[in-house]
Amino acid sequence: MLEHNKSLPSSDLWALGCIIYRMHVGDVPFTAAHESAVFTKILNRDCSFPEDMAPDTKDVIDKLLQIDPAKRIGAGKPGS
Repeated sequence: MLEHNKSLPSSDLWALGCIIYRMHVGDVPFTAAHESAVFTKILNRDCSFPEDMAPDTKDVIDKLLQIDPAKRIGAGKPGS
């Protein structure tokens, strides 16, 4: 979305990853003082996970917050 300004169904998967992160951590996965810095963090996948986060939770969030929309868990074509 940031690079191509195009919303896809997999954009909802990204949002789900952000929601799950926020539910577990209490904050958004990408934070910075300025919007442009937030965008840079997103494009570089620069987010951290608390040490006490369950590995399965971290794994699903990580798979939802993939930069390439086609690589996000759940973004594949049905049956593939």
